[in-house]
Amino acid sequence: MVVVLTMVTGCISADSPDQPGSDRPRSEPPVSVEAGPPSEGSDTTEGSAKPEPELEAQELAEFEPATRGEGSCEVRVVELLEASKYRGPGPITPALDAQLRADPQFADLYNARSHGDSHIQCLYEVQLGGQPGVRYRWREVYGNTGNRYTLAICNGPVGPIADHIISSTLECTDLDAKAYWGDELERLP
Repeated sequence: MVVVLTMVTGCISADSPDQPGSDRPRSEPPVSVEAGPPSEGSDTTEGSAKPEPELEAQELAEFEPATRGEGSCEVRVVELLEASKYRGPGPITPALDAQLRADPQFADLYNARSHGDSHIQCLYEVQLGGQPGVRYRWREVYGNTGNRYTLAICNGPVGPIADHIISSTLECTDLDAKAYWGDELERLP
């Protein structure tokens, strides 16, 4: 008889809710990053993950924008800015960074266990009804170590993403309410 024990640390299964009160599955909380080429000294994945040069154009051809909410809290996910595959640890949120800094043994274990992980990152342009002409970037990251997803997941229904933005910003009253945990709207220039 062979018994295999595994330990999961610091991640949430793509099949389970990511936070209490959330009704949609995700593997990692979203975190904003720069789209396009990284600026000097920046790391677009905020961790040691490296992008894989795979972008299947036929998978990304059918993005459908979505709008949720109303009035000043109308959230529109209007465009897919980037879809990428990454290997290594997922995005480092401020909360995870604090945990890694506070516990060096956990940090070593986290980095050792997650170096072979795969992720799909989707960057979206978001507009808010209460701020005409202002554009934001939102990041969704899906754990893909088992290769269950393709880049086409970024073109999936984005209505739940708009709902999640409304929830994460406390009905658009505090855009940084959950940024510490990785739910961040980053203003685009």
